[in-house]
Amino acid sequence: MWSMGCVLFEMVVGQLLFDCDLHRTVEHPLVHFIMMNSMVGPVPRAPYEGNLRPHVINMFGEDGNIRMPPGTMAGSAFVAIALLNNLKFDDANDFSELMHKFLKYDMKERVTAEEALTDKFLLPNGGRILSGQEMVRQNRSQESSNSPSSGWNLHAGSSIAEEEPSTSYAGEQQKPEDGPSHSGQDF
Repeated sequence: MWSMGCVLFEMVVGQLLFDCDLHRTVEHPLVHFIMMNSMVGPVPRAPYEGNLRPHVINMFGEDGNIRMPPGTMAGSAFVAIALLNNLKFDDANDFSELMHKFLKYDMKERVTAEEALTDKFLLPNGGRILSGQEMVRQNRSQESSNSPSSGWNLHAGSSIAEEEPSTSYAGEQQKPEDGPSHSGQDF
């Protein structure tokens, strides 16, 4: 379920939650723990007691949590990240709550698949019943955001945020109603 939380984060935000490939150094375990600490909260030793490598055991303090460098903040930035990615405030809170259900250090405390599927963040409209006017407004908003002129509308800084959907296939211009065509090449 931890992995499902990471996948959900990537789907909503468009980036990896814990991009460990950026830090393949001797300090990798500490950097990974710092990432987890900043997003989920203090990393406790207890759930991993029997599986820790000797060099990692020394990273834990007497309080049972990973020793963090001075100034390292613990907590969650899920609401802020969701708001920066254009989620409405209620949806951002729902997203944060679900992420915290997935990302429990003790796997016995994590949300089950069945529970996750009934979470309000995954339900249409957050499980809220919309009035007729709200549904019309939402449909109009979706129609305008799906227009060809809007691009992909991903988060700022994305290399594909400015790309327009392609109108060619195998080097040949296509009309939108034609869909992809075979260019004579065998695949």
